[in-house]
Amino acid sequence: DELNRNIRYESQILLPFIVRKWRQTGSFGFSLVMALLHYLPRYQPKPELTKDIDNILGRPPRELKEFVKDHQSSLIKN
Repeated sequence: DELNRNIRYESQILLPFIVRKWRQTGSFGFSLVMALLHYLPRYQPKPELTKDIDNILGRPPRELKEFVKDHQSSLIKN
């Protein structure tokens, strides 16, 4: 809304992800590690929410929409 365009996350399909990383890096092993790092967290239980970020920042975290509104000028391509 703030940038007058949609921002969406598209889930990667495993095999094309591995092939693309393999072509980019030239290393099949590295591509498999990247795939594991990308996919395995999806199948883990949801982590417990803590107040650590509040303590680190000294305030509660902001919503993405607020961040985008505050940084519009650096996020919009000229």
